Amino acid sequence: MASLVDVARAAGVSTSTASRALARPEMIGAAAVERVRAAAAALGYVPNPFARSLRAQESKTLGLVVPDSTNPFFAEVARGIEAACFRAGYTLILSNSDRSLEKERQQARVLVEKRVDGVLLFNHSDASAATISWLREQGMPVVLVERRLPAAPGGLVVPGAPGAPGAPDPEGAGRLCAVDCVLSDNAGGVRAALEHLAALGHRRVACLAGDPGAWHYAERTAAFRHVAAALAFDETSEQDGPLALVQPGLTTYADGQRAAAELLAGPRPPTALFCTTDTLAIGATRGAALVGRRVPDDVSVVGFGGTEITGYTTPPLTCVVQEKLAVGTQAVRLLLRRVADRRRPNAEAGTGDVTHVVPTRLLVRGSTGPAPTRSPHAATGKRASALD
Repeated sequence: MASLVDVARAAGVSTSTASRALARPEMIGAAAVERVRAAAAALGYVPNPFARSLRAQESKTLGLVVPDSTNPFFAEVARGIEAACFRAGYTLILSNSDRSLEKERQQARVLVEKRVDGVLLFNHSDASAATISWLREQGMPVVLVERRLPAAPGGLVVPGAPGAPGAPDPEGAGRLCAVDCVLSDNAGGVRAALEHLAALGHRRVACLAGDPGAWHYAERTAAFRHVAAALAFDETSEQDGPLALVQPGLTTYADGQRAAAELLAGPRPPTALFCTTDTLAIGATRGAALVGRRVPDDVSVVGFGGTEITGYTTPPLTCVVQEKLAVGTQAVRLLLRRVADRRRPNAEAGTGDVTHVVPTRLLVRGSTGPAPTRSPHAATGKRASALD
């Protein structure tokens, strides 16, 4: 295997000149750079990344922690992140937390031990604050992806962000921790979806929501309540019993299937289901079928995410599209800026934290239609027991 000394000898330059020609070509003349590159190509020279990282105090590697690598949404965002890393000359290490706070902490520690230059994090929940604080104590730049994080009492707050002084505060959201974030416009996406349903004549709309202990789900659920009230949608009443129109704490396809089936087989079924993730919407579509409800004739379904699979369901899902490639690109760009800031002499750590919000859009497909004019119970006698 050829060494840098071999390349320098073949190009007729010193070893230090050959090194600069490959790593910092702007520092020497173009002719020398061309000779060194030609020699390196002819000899099949491959730079030693470990030696380079020790000299430069950087590994050219970023870490990404996701809650579930099998979830299409995280996979699609990760694709955008990896593409942006590749363009910038970085390698990406993907870690899976399995929605476990303890495993998330362990993965964060492994990434620090691997000497990554920065970490991109889909944090498990708001309880991930301790992990994020630990990473920052290690001097590790961190960017949250599709997440925000409430601050502890008296903690730092992102200026101008929802939850900051003088800004709108989603129900139960509180103050925001000062950590860089890149995320989709949750509130705007919810509004677009509900206004679409209202235009179709729906007034009894249920929300299948995620874990209220995670900021992004709390934000979407709060936006649902706010917009639903503004549009004069039905509210949960005593007649609904335990079947509240807002069903929180749902995660999986099975959760969406079960919640949809129970609501649609109840005494006062909704005419539309707004789901805070595509996963729940796909599950809800199957849940509707299991109790004999047709989508969209008997019930409309809206997802949130815009993952590729939503175009291949039956019918294809109407959904709020999160621009996943744009989110990934922006997150990498912001993290690399923080990595560069850390190398600057006298850089002020922990200041100027930003929240970058990427616009969402509504993609209307076949899962939404006009509100039914007759009771769906007239169409079938099937009940939620079909799931048993």
